[in-house]
Formats: sequence, C-alpha cells, structure tokens
Amino acid sequence: RGQADEVEYAIRVLLQAGMCSPGLRAAAAADIDVSNAGHWSLALAYLAVIARLFIGNSCAGSLAWILWLRVVEGAVWAALFALRGRDHRGFIASAGVVFFVLPGLWTWIFTLTKAVPFSWHSCHAHCIVDCFDALVTGPLVLLMSALGLDGCAAVPMCGPTSLRVLLRTGAGADDTATVTPE
Repeated sequence: RGQADEVEYAIRVLLQAGMCSPGLRAAAAADIDVSNAGHWSLALAYLAVIARLFIGNSCAGSLAWILWLRVVEGAVWAALFALRGRDHRGFIASAGVVFFVLPGLWTWIFTLTKAVPFSWHSCHAHCIVDCFDALVTGPLVLLMSALGLDGCAAVPMCGPTSLRVLLRTGAGADDTATVTPE
C-alpha cells in the first residue's frame, strides 16, 4: 500500500507538469523543450483577452464588422484556452500575447508614426491596425491554438520553430506551482 501512494503522488506530479499528454510527447519528439509547457501566467491570458475584447471601434462604414470579428476571435481564443488541457495552456497563453498583443502594438506604433507626418486621420490609421490584426494575426493565433502542441509540432519548418519561441523556458512561468504529497 505504501508504494501505491508513492505511485499516485508521482502520477500527480507528472500530470501537473503536463508530462503525460500526447501533445507534449509529440512536441518533445520534434526536439522541442517542453519543460515550460505546464507553466503559464494568468496575466498572459488576461492580456490577450483584453487586447481582443476591450477595444474601441476604429473602423466605420463598410469596415465596421472588423470590430466584431476581433471580438469573436477573442471569445474563440478564450474558449480554446479554457477547453484545452493544462499542458496546452502555456503555449496558448504565449501565442495570445505574441500574436494578438505584440503585432497589434507594433503595427499601431508604426502606423501612428506614419500617420502624423503624412497628416492621416488617426481613425484611419487605427482601422489599418485593426484590419491587420483581425485578418492576419487573429486567424494565425486561433489556428495555432486549435492545432495545439502536437499539431504545431507537425507543421513542417515553421511549426517547431514557433513552438520553440512560444515555449521558451521562463516565459511567464509561475514557478511557485508545486504538488505536495498528502
């Protein structure tokens, strides 16, 4: 009976670390360090959701639907984050920040630096950013989140590289999460 408790404890530790999932085994088989996959920060998830759901309406007229597309993408991403296994959440949270938040921020800064010298209307500049975000980076992060670790690992060339970037050790990891024996 004493060994059964130790085995149960070892299984709980492995499950918490995400080491018993087909997705992690597939990523590890592609020579990707998956040691950080079981760790993620809720702040990353909140940041990605806020970037999608709590935005202003910069596109008007025939492009007014861009706002709603971004909101739907944010809701779908949040659902994928909630429904995927614990081993996928670090990857999905990192993908949300890297592909939802950062490109939008970069294009926003670039567009505004071009808008001021050329006297563009700022709403038009923001609409360009929102269109890029909704039509390029949004579908990309949803595809990666839907594919998961194993699906991304199977994509030739860019899949393993993306996983290496998104699962970098220490990226938003909560190192305080531990399993204690009962």
